[in-house]
Amino acid sequence: MNSGATLAAAPSPTRSRSFALAGTFGILAAVTACVAFIPHIGIVAVSALYLCAFLGYMGLRSDSQGGYLFEVIVPLSVLSFFCFAAGTVYLVLDPTALQNPELGPYLLAAEALTTLGYVCLLVGYGGAFRATAPSPIGRFVPRNVLVYLVPGVLGMIGMSLQKFQSEGMLNDQGVSPALSFFQQFGPVFNFGWFLAWYMLWAKQLRRSVAIPLLSILSAMAVVVLIFTFGGKGLAVTMIGLPALAYYEVKRKLPLKSIAVVVLVFVFGIFPMYNAFRQVDRNLAMSRRVDQAFSLTRTWNSDKYMDASLFAFMKRMSITTSVAAIVSDTGRWVDYRYGETLVLAPIGLFIPRFLWPEKPNLSIGKEFGATFRLIGDMDRETYISPSMIGDFYWNFSIPGVVLGMWLMGLGYRWYYQRYGAGQGFDPIRKSVYYTLLPTALAFEGNVAFVVVSFIKVLGILVIFLLVFRRLGWLGETADAETIGDLR
Repeated sequence: MNSGATLAAAPSPTRSRSFALAGTFGILAAVTACVAFIPHIGIVAVSALYLCAFLGYMGLRSDSQGGYLFEVIVPLSVLSFFCFAAGTVYLVLDPTALQNPELGPYLLAAEALTTLGYVCLLVGYGGAFRATAPSPIGRFVPRNVLVYLVPGVLGMIGMSLQKFQSEGMLNDQGVSPALSFFQQFGPVFNFGWFLAWYMLWAKQLRRSVAIPLLSILSAMAVVVLIFTFGGKGLAVTMIGLPALAYYEVKRKLPLKSIAVVVLVFVFGIFPMYNAFRQVDRNLAMSRRVDQAFSLTRTWNSDKYMDASLFAFMKRMSITTSVAAIVSDTGRWVDYRYGETLVLAPIGLFIPRFLWPEKPNLSIGKEFGATFRLIGDMDRETYISPSMIGDFYWNFSIPGVVLGMWLMGLGYRWYYQRYGAGQGFDPIRKSVYYTLLPTALAFEGNVAFVVVSFIKVLGILVIFLLVFRRLGWLGETADAETIGDLR
């Protein structure tokens, strides 16, 4: 009897499903009823669409080569979401953070445009080059410490010269062709830096080699940070690459280290570098740093939060650049019809020593002045237009659709060629992570990002061919390949 009663009381699967459906629709009805009370519902909805596009792509794709944390589409999507979607929500929730209040009415249109561009990027990324073969440099491994040190030294020199180039430009001396030539080697420092940490985590370096090698490279990194003091992106790259190398070898994140890097960046590097930029540029480096520290010591808790967390949020919110382009282009500012995009082949094929007056690939200063985002007397500030903004400035919405689709194709080729796959692969993965900061610089104009990427890749390929010719690289099948260093 009891058993029969129990069975009779048990709900049928059909009834349980009905309850589930009823509960689901009840929740949806409650959410719908609340929509009218959500402030800035249009911007919140577009931000949600941006996030759903990313999560939907990652969840629905059938891709055997993708899915790991640092596949380029993942950090690119996360960063762009914070800059365009979350950043816009922050600006409308805190109107005082919007430095140009007249752009407020255009934020929704700008966010919708960036969402469209991102979807086109996903379509390009997911639809082509999935069968691209990995680069053959994957069979190489270092067998000489100069493979680490030569890129390290040249990269250190190239990045350190940025200080002198900037000073010359501020003094109306133009861009120095000689300094510009050596600056091309700056990013290759990341190759030697990442490779050394990768080999350490993979236990392919003897301690007698690893300790002096990493000590030398660390000293170089300190020199670079001193000469480029104020460059927040470069600082976090230097700090983060060892953790990325650890992930690439172990396929797990050092979460504590990542948390420390994030906290140091937001609450240490960001406010300190902002304070440094407020100090007179004509002072010596040591004086500027000392005065920057003195300035930070005068801050109370509110000022410190403004200079760290809230300043970080403002810096991440670059939708204002797109809003300015949407607002003014076609009304007070003419379309460029490819004029800024043609800088890419000019910058790639014509070196500055042949054309000393070659236009600067970064159009940030011109962009800021054209769209009235900087003062007439401001000669230092560069405003990032973003790739989406650059495409719109040239060819309106069709330019965004086609341009971002093409960028998606390029990103996919780059990942398949140098990033896809697991296992011991030091050279190919070092190339991938050397190029990653440039690939993630979506806030820059198209010509600057594309040319920087191609140039660094070309330099790395030439280096590797020379290293192979000199016998500094061996093949993984060679039993003596890494025996000299392990």
